[in-house]
Amino acid sequence: MDISLAEQNQLLEILYIIRECSKQLSNKGVKYWNNSYPDYQEISNDITQKRVLVLRVNRVAVGTVTVKPAAEGSKTSEILRLAIYPKFQQKGFARKLIEHAEAVAKSCGSEIIKGHIPCDDQALIQLLTDCGYQNKGNETPIIPDFLRINFEKRL
Repeated sequence: MDISLAEQNQLLEILYIIRECSKQLSNKGVKYWNNSYPDYQEISNDITQKRVLVLRVNRVAVGTVTVKPAAEGSKTSEILRLAIYPKFQQKGFARKLIEHAEAVAKSCGSEIIKGHIPCDDQALIQLLTDCGYQNKGNETPIIPDFLRINFEKRL
């Protein structure tokens, strides 16, 4: 297993991982990710800004996460687009990506890391809780059926 900053030549692999996770969420009735979000340009920009991590197993990309500052000058970072290719889920890779994302955020001066999940997925909630995140409650959805459960951790 290897976790590193993503490079532009990995963009299609990252999009594929996210698309497969999007299908999985859709099958659970969650309408969060789709073919237009997140888009090619947004992820490409995040790769250029060195915000996207990719997890490889035997040189094959199987997971990704994006770590961004919450706001300019803020001491808070956000974890976005955590995705593990379905056949590699439930093997501890999400935890490894979260831990790596936290280290990146801390090295950039962040004191808090935040994230949200798009559904009441008990396994994911348990993972975040086990990683030391506090459930900050549900956000009122701007778009119907787009539940967001917010989590936060002090680094």
